[in-house]
Amino acid sequence: MARFLRFPLVRIILGLILIVISTGLVQLGFVFFQRAVPSARYFLSASQLPVIIAAAAALATYYWFVRWIERRPVTELSRNGSIPELFIGAILGITLFATTVLILWICGTYRFTGFGPWQPLIRSLVVASGGAVIEEILFRGIIFRITEESLGSTIAVIISAVLFGAIHFLNPNSGILPAIAIALEAGVFLAAAYTVTRRLWFVFGAHFGWNFTEGGIFGLSVSGHQAHGGLLQGTVDGAVLLSGGSFGVEASLVAILICLSAAVLLFVYAHRRRRFIQPFWRRPSASVPITDH
Repeated sequence: MARFLRFPLVRIILGLILIVISTGLVQLGFVFFQRAVPSARYFLSASQLPVIIAAAAALATYYWFVRWIERRPVTELSRNGSIPELFIGAILGITLFATTVLILWICGTYRFTGFGPWQPLIRSLVVASGGAVIEEILFRGIIFRITEESLGSTIAVIISAVLFGAIHFLNPNSGILPAIAIALEAGVFLAAAYTVTRRLWFVFGAHFGWNFTEGGIFGLSVSGHQAHGGLLQGTVDGAVLLSGGSFGVEASLVAILICLSAAVLLFVYAHRRRRFIQPFWRRPSASVPITDH
């Protein structure tokens, strides 16, 4: 059995199944709970408690998977430096999206119309946090990391980015072009962010910062999903190449170029610090790639 679990594809499939099952059971449990106690629906919707519990379940399942299936320390969730990495990642994500909107405003694509209430910030804060944790565990913690162990960093970036874009093809108002945009901007950028630290905290923060700023601050749709209002109110219209069309700003050429530029800088930094892993056929020995730093 241990020999069978050494195969990267086996571990990827098993890890994905375990995470999906754990988060799915949480959501299913809350569905039954709401049916049994209808008066709790408003509280659960306002607090987004199901999202919080699902994210916690994903973290716990991932920790168990690495500790007992892969049988190694969970270095990518090491508490050492976790808070600074979360903070820096969040600032980076916020900066990248704010810069995107600034350029769209200069181009006349984004128009500021006023201010909104602060209450939706809480919902956006929770949803962005939970979504970032679950998606990053699935795509960077499992798919990218395990693929990289065998096929190397470059191929792992391509595979994880393509899959990340493909899963967003299922989102509302999506299509081929939005899926490609997500693959290029988020899939590549977030893989680069993981490569720099080889921990998930920086990636959690960057993913959260982008989504929270998009939905909670600017009130724009997040990956095709309609936003529930933001602190700042504005409209995005004009050529689809700039506005992203019905999918939202994430399908904009501006967002793609901003995130790819950041990804290049992160990859350069990672390369200089020798964070890149060669594919197994180019390694001088059969040693397992080092995941700790």
